[in-house]
Amino acid sequence: MYLSNADIQAAAAACESAGDSLGFSLRDRQVVEEDDATSVLLERLRNNLSGLSTSGARWDARKVTSRAKGSEESRTGADLLGVFEVNLPEISIRKGFLAQAKLHRGHRVNRGETHRLRQQCEQMLSITPDSFVFLYDKQGVHVLPAVLYSSGHLGLRHVAPWPLSRFFAAHFACFIGDPRLSGTTPEAFREIIDLSPPPNTLVVSAEVTD
Repeated sequence: MYLSNADIQAAAAACESAGDSLGFSLRDRQVVEEDDATSVLLERLRNNLSGLSTSGARWDARKVTSRAKGSEESRTGADLLGVFEVNLPEISIRKGFLAQAKLHRGHRVNRGETHRLRQQCEQMLSITPDSFVFLYDKQGVHVLPAVLYSSGHLGLRHVAPWPLSRFFAAHFACFIGDPRLSGTTPEAFREIIDLSPPPNTLVVSAEVTD
């Protein structure tokens, strides 16, 4: 038995609520910087998922911060590692994704920012195809595939993004996630990937209660 669709959708809705809350903070200018926005998003995801009980599962979430001298982001191109783990009698799964955050301020993105984003996407994709851009704005958080920006000339608004709930529903249902990205501590990540991890890690776990 795996997680039911009802369990997955309930947890995904909790993630969407966290993204909406960040959007409100951006509108209210309680959060103005990209790094702060990522920290706020992860904290609200953790709060919304920790102790969440759905119809057939119990959820938990924790943050792991890994900051060291130098730019750890430059090692992977990402500033977020998301890991999902579930242990069931029939199957145990641990897998992850990389994401680069982008704060969209509503004005035209300059060429330097675009070039930097393309470099970050290329770095992430050199590690895993499960690489994404998390776009923050006053409407919340939306998700775009990194492969669209690793080459070519597409802009952030040239593609319709996924809402955060759709992304996490696919992640929890195992349509998204690389089993190699299963290190939930900086040491474990380095052992698997032989690189320093992104500065922030969110670990989400689920346990079936039926």
